[in-house]
Amino acid sequence: MEKKINMEKVKQMTLVVCGVILLGVGFMNYNSNSKEEVSTEIAVTDVGNRIGDAQLVSSNAIVENENTIASAVVENETNTVQNEVVSEDYFTKTKLERDEMCSKMLENYQKIIDNKELPETQKSIAVQEIDKINKSQNSIMIAENLIKNKGFEDAVILVNNNVVNVVVKSSFLSNEDIGKIQNIIEREFDVDLSNVNISSKK
Repeated sequence: MEKKINMEKVKQMTLVVCGVILLGVGFMNYNSNSKEEVSTEIAVTDVGNRIGDAQLVSSNAIVENENTIASAVVENETNTVQNEVVSEDYFTKTKLERDEMCSKMLENYQKIIDNKELPETQKSIAVQEIDKINKSQNSIMIAENLIKNKGFEDAVILVNNNVVNVVVKSSFLSNEDIGKIQNIIEREFDVDLSNVNISSKK
């Protein structure tokens, strides 16, 4: 009887141990599968993020490159336009400043003439100066037009103390061009060529 009881106990213990082992193996398998699924999901998510990031970085790089190229093109076009405007403005602005200065001088000399308190000698000098300014302005206008008729786009002439300065709109002046301009200035202003300065500006 005791042997039978012992055998039954052994069998029961064996079954319990086997059950525990099976439960343990099942639990371990479940945990490992869950971890693999989680790690797989994380890996997929990370890969997805990396792919998304790569696409984002790539598209940003393209956009930045395109923006850089566009900015460079716009900047070059702007610089070209600004250079053209500066060139145009030089001749226009210089002529305006010259004419305004002459107008002020004429106005001042006219005030001297109209002033009853000033002596006639001063008024006579003022009349002579007004005549000089008017003749100089007339010569400037004729000479600038003659220079442009020689094929130059523009020209500005400044006269100061019998020195005539000529700036021609051109990138280059040949000896022949300089000779043509000198002939015009010499004829219109009746000055020695040593008092004539010719330069070009594009």
